[in-house]
Amino acid sequence: MIIGTYNIQRQSENFKSIITHLKRFDCDFILCIQEDLDSPDDEERKDNGLRKECKLIAESYGVYLCNTAKSIDTCTASVYATARIARRMEEIESSSNRHAIFNLNITDDHSLIIIGLHAPSQLYPQSNKLYLQQTLRIEIDKLFNQTNSMILLGDFNDNPFSESMSTVYGLNAKPCIDESIYLCNPTWLYGSLAISETHSYGLKTNVTRHNIFDQIIVSKDLAKAISSIKVLKEKSIFEGLAIEPRLQSDHNPVFCKLNKIWRTK
Repeated sequence: MIIGTYNIQRQSENFKSIITHLKRFDCDFILCIQEDLDSPDDEERKDNGLRKECKLIAESYGVYLCNTAKSIDTCTASVYATARIARRMEEIESSSNRHAIFNLNITDDHSLIIIGLHAPSQLYPQSNKLYLQQTLRIEIDKLFNQTNSMILLGDFNDNPFSESMSTVYGLNAKPCIDESIYLCNPTWLYGSLAISETHSYGLKTNVTRHNIFDQIIVSKDLAKAISSIKVLKEKSIFEGLAIEPRLQSDHNPVFCKLNKIWRTK
């Protein structure tokens, strides 16, 4: 199964490109996308026109919208999945409007919690990353009473090594497997920032800041099930598709492949 996240930045062409790419693999996948609502200033599209358009595109490929984080601003997140996965997904009520949470029934005795999210941008001074990740961590602690398997994915708008992501004062996701932790962040280990960045400020300026904002975090029991993780930057991947994703988004898609998660203990 493939797990992916991508900030489409309000472009349905970006969404179509990534869905088309995923369908090439002929396997189940879960995709969290961000910014799939129109800008409040866009008069040409009203009544969530972009999200409806994305939903129709997905369904034409046999992919279905499971649900969305009920954010009141443009920091939105929606979770899509192939049909076999989507019909096994059960929504769990979240204490935050920035998280879309699901229980995925793998087998009768094994389930998997999926959390899709989009944290506020660092460009907004009122966003408190440490508080937001503390809130998420509290929710995660409660969910772990139901299952030991969990995947968090989305645009965290913060780097893996930041205080809000890596310390006990925040999400406390680590880059290694250790008995003392239960959240592992394999995105942390993906090369150097300059090579593997998933997001960059400065596309319209002379200064570029490399970041790894788009991340996939898993519970400790799933860490060994990850066979690969990749930031999609190669133009050849999107050859012949609607657009190269970086042309209209300052994010790159991130994907990981999970093997035999139903046997993980």
